[in-house]
Amino acid sequence: MRHIEWLALALAVGCSAKDSPSESGNPTDSGSGASVDLDGGTGDDDGGPIDSEDFPADPSPFSISLSDGSTLSFNLPSCQHFRGSTNFRSFWRDADRSHTYVLTMQVMQTFEGAGTYSSADHRVEVKLLEEAPRTGAPTYWTDSSGGDTAAIEVLYIDDERAWGETTVSGLHDVESGGAVSVTPSTLPVWCPEMEI
Repeated sequence: MRHIEWLALALAVGCSAKDSPSESGNPTDSGSGASVDLDGGTGDDDGGPIDSEDFPADPSPFSISLSDGSTLSFNLPSCQHFRGSTNFRSFWRDADRSHTYVLTMQVMQTFEGAGTYSSADHRVEVKLLEEAPRTGAPTYWTDSSGGDTAAIEVLYIDDERAWGETTVSGLHDVESGGAVSVTPSTLPVWCPEMEI
């Protein structure tokens, strides 16, 4: 008879226990001691996922030097990722118009949001070309057949802003085909506004 009383008590306690994680007050608690965010992050363990509040400080003005000895300064960013488009473009210009070059870093036809896009697997291009007024200065472009490589890492993007960085091994002069080194080889992607 005593065994039956203990069995009844054990069943009563077991039936009244909360066995649904959503009822425990922490819907992300898996019992492992680490919380997991609903978007796949791991809570405070790694600082959580990047969001728009993590927007970095303006990296400009910054300058790049070409192997021909010229130096170009940039401080005016703009970016495009139109709704439904698989293209992403980041531009830098010089607000003081000390030169008419625009630095363009773009992923074409395969952009799906934050991530890393390499010229080995995607159409990733870095370009330096003049906008009006044109002075006849050379146009530079990543040329994979010439050995140039580029990668664009977009750390965060939404309808208002984006940021990340681009690495480029070098460019080629479109006219002469000559190789041009770029220093530094890591360039900022920084979009305080998005053309969408």
